[in-house]
Amino acid sequence: MEVFNNFFSLLSDVWKDGISGASFTDIVIALTVFFVFLLLRSVVSKYIVKKIEAFVSKSTNSFDNSLTNSLEGPVKFFPIVFGFFVASSFLEFDGKSSIFIDHLNRSLVTILIFWFIHQLIQPAALLIKSIEQILSRDLLNWIIRALKVLIIILGFAATLEIWGIKIGPIIAGLGLFGVAVALGAQDLFKNLISGILVLVEKRFKVGDWIFVDGVIEGTVEDIGFRSTVVRKFDKSLATIPNFQFAEKAVINQSETSNRRIEWIIGLEYKTTSQKLEKIRNEIFEFIKKEIEINGYPPTRSEIAKVFGFKSPNAAEDHLKALKKKGVLNIVSGASRGISIVKEDLGIPVIGLVSAGGPILAQENIEKRIPSSQNILSHGVDFYLRVKGDSMIEAGILENDLIAVNKKTQIKKGSIVIARINDEVTVKTLKSITSDLVVLQPENSNYSNIEVNPKTEDLSFEGTCVGLLRDFS
Repeated sequence: MEVFNNFFSLLSDVWKDGISGASFTDIVIALTVFFVFLLLRSVVSKYIVKKIEAFVSKSTNSFDNSLTNSLEGPVKFFPIVFGFFVASSFLEFDGKSSIFIDHLNRSLVTILIFWFIHQLIQPAALLIKSIEQILSRDLLNWIIRALKVLIIILGFAATLEIWGIKIGPIIAGLGLFGVAVALGAQDLFKNLISGILVLVEKRFKVGDWIFVDGVIEGTVEDIGFRSTVVRKFDKSLATIPNFQFAEKAVINQSETSNRRIEWIIGLEYKTTSQKLEKIRNEIFEFIKKEIEINGYPPTRSEIAKVFGFKSPNAAEDHLKALKKKGVLNIVSGASRGISIVKEDLGIPVIGLVSAGGPILAQENIEKRIPSSQNILSHGVDFYLRVKGDSMIEAGILENDLIAVNKKTQIKKGSIVIARINDEVTVKTLKSITSDLVVLQPENSNYSNIEVNPKTEDLSFEGTCVGLLRDFS
């Protein structure tokens, strides 16, 4: 027994001594606390952040969306930093271990602060609208990138200072190294300064069609620190040093107010009108998709690249045909001056409803009434043709078209369109509870319809918000 007593005594001493003065009890408590904060981070990510993103997505203010997206990372990192700080407060390390934990806490807080500052640069730029009148958007993006790099460097330097690593000697060493590098990197700085001049002078921007004699002709895709990427008309990419644009004349074709272009489009004899119509429909669908995904239309060069045209001029011909057709609007002189003409499909008129199917299924639609041809278009999702005389005392006759709004709140006294099992009916909602719904016909010859929602399939398609009398 003495052996066991000695072992348990030893076990108790080791448990109390722990690691570097912190008992295993404190370590377990600290780990538990940190785990709780990790769970809190998961809650913040899944619920709070998602709720905020869903709320700001409804706003037309781009600043709200940019701020939310930018701060998502630091906000998710905060519970980890705070959790580690709280957890480490339960640990009473001695000597170097205590200093290490203190440095680690300071480093995490420093990283968090600089991360917040780094992420705030982009949304902050959106608030300063007047800058875009002085600086081009491309130059502003360049400055933002430079500021972000500077913040990262400062954050790294501050973290090194916490760990006792002096950055002064490092900077001095880098200064001597930089002098040596500068002597052999004159072209690099030449291109950098030239790129800044191009942006400041607003010679061109991303998306512009430019021509530099003896150098390049094509569409600008990116303006970098050292070089500019241009998409040539043969779909190849060219990377041009920025000094070429500073030393030579740049013709910006996209800024031309009026120009005459002549080209020949080759068609095979076997090319039919159906094939031409097909390719134009495909181009139209491509433009719609690009607007939905990116928020802006493609350029002629991008269309030509996707569909394998030899030049943007071929794409322009198809765009003009789509404009003539009345589905596109084209702004002359703008590389992305393409917009979709909104189509008025009209409000559907529902006739005989198919059993079990959606009320707005194609087979139920007998015709459409253009919105411009009726005064009830606002707030009307569809018209329903009335069958029978159960609502004549409410002024609703057979073959009348009742205007239905699917979003209006269903309440007592409303004329509702109800689906009971597979049958759709128009009645006045007399009362509604969890156990009983009473639908009242507006004809004394008919009895009320009583429905138990728990045992019968009952749903509401909408409420009546108007009436049209069809004399056709």
